[in-house]
Amino acid sequence: SFLYFASLLINLVFAFLHVKEHPYLAFGLLLFALCDVTVGLGTGIKEGYLQIDNSFIRGYVFAPFNFIWFFYTPSQVLLFHELYRGQKKTEPRKESGLIGD
Repeated sequence: SFLYFASLLINLVFAFLHVKEHPYLAFGLLLFALCDVTVGLGTGIKEGYLQIDNSFIRGYVFAPFNFIWFFYTPSQVLLFHELYRGQKKTEPRKESGLIGD
């Protein structure tokens, strides 16, 4: 999990270095990282790996509102929009000759 999160943070830094060219990527990765932090805090506290007595963090993690989906869903929309935007900049797709093309 450490390597995964380190990789995500490196990608997040590089995305924000190029935020003018790829704004949806930068903010999509930011929301995705917030989702992962929420999952990690929740799992760590529930399983006893993290001993956090801060009432704000515990209230955030165990709130009746699911913050995981609050961050995850818009992150996927923004990442898809960045992908779609990038595909529109490339040359048009050639027909393959299959039915429906």
